[in-house]
Amino acid sequence: MVTLSAKRPVRIKRRQQSQKGSLFAYKVPLLIVFLSFVFVLLTYYYLLGATSRNGTLPQIPQRLRAKMMQVKEILHEQYFRKTIVDCLPTRNPKCKTFVPESVGDNEKVQRVALVVPPGKVSLYILNHMTLLAQRYNNNPKYKGPNIEVFQTSHVPPYGYGKSHGLTRIVKLTPSPLMVHVVDALEAVLVTGQTMEAITVEDIQVALLQIMRFHCRLSHVAAHTASLSIDAAALRNVTELERVLQDFMIPNEDNSHVGPFHADLSLEETADEDENKVLSDQEFLETNLLTKLAGTLENQNTDALWAKLDQVLQDEMKRTKDQSIWPCPTFWGAEPFQLSTVTEKLAKALSPNCDDPYVSCFVQKDKCEAMGDPVCKKQ
Repeated sequence: MVTLSAKRPVRIKRRQQSQKGSLFAYKVPLLIVFLSFVFVLLTYYYLLGATSRNGTLPQIPQRLRAKMMQVKEILHEQYFRKTIVDCLPTRNPKCKTFVPESVGDNEKVQRVALVVPPGKVSLYILNHMTLLAQRYNNNPKYKGPNIEVFQTSHVPPYGYGKSHGLTRIVKLTPSPLMVHVVDALEAVLVTGQTMEAITVEDIQVALLQIMRFHCRLSHVAAHTASLSIDAAALRNVTELERVLQDFMIPNEDNSHVGPFHADLSLEETADEDENKVLSDQEFLETNLLTKLAGTLENQNTDALWAKLDQVLQDEMKRTKDQSIWPCPTFWGAEPFQLSTVTEKLAKALSPNCDDPYVSCFVQKDKCEAMGDPVCKKQ
């Protein structure tokens, strides 16, 4: 009896220890989940209010960024994109590939321009174009003048090849449109300015300016070889290479160029770099629009998207679906007013009549270059 009674408390104690261990094991996962939630929440609110000196957001892990982004298109954006026109020489003999005369001591070259608003999103395409031109120029079997690749944000002046001095034009189809609008605004900020300087009105004006930029390019595409790169193609390296090579290299020389990438590591690096640039700019757009929505009376992001959609629809009606000539000015945006930021963007988009390869014959181009929105003599 003594032996049995002595063992019973021991069994009870072990059972109590087992219950405590089980309870501890149950609480630990809950604690971890709770702390993880708090971390994500705090990080989110920190990032919504944080911008660095150059206007970009601090770097955060890709997985966390993906959870926070809600990038979308303006409601009627697809109707705008349908107005963007290409001119492919392989399909239309009227698409000219003008090779301008040399300037000064420079050799005669095929001038292939990446014509895009200022910003980072397009750098990936420029790298691909440059590498392709290098392969072409270094191949002794090619027949034509060397290819010179460069990037510009200035729209070509009205007129044919002798006016703009370009052989071929590559452009980027903006999708989503607001990512490119915010990208352009960030690019024209002066040193010391941050994204905090951008207002709702700036966003509305910049949207008009980017639409008018593409209106101008579509007019040039009526006669000059032009190619639009869809944003979706940026994530498909093979397709991007194929499209660029078919457009940039004349038919008789295309077979001599061969595969674009000989180094697979270069392809992987380029792909990673582009994905990073795109995701960074998408996150920047989401952050800025969220903050601007907070300045509205009802602090509703849907209200901001509705304002932007109204701007887009009004411009489509005003320009008869981007078909009128000349396109509206970069320097006027009634009923809105240009700020110092959007004035800089207007200057970056206007024709550069001082370029030695450019001849501004049309008065509208001269007015745009001078920042004159009225331009009584068109």
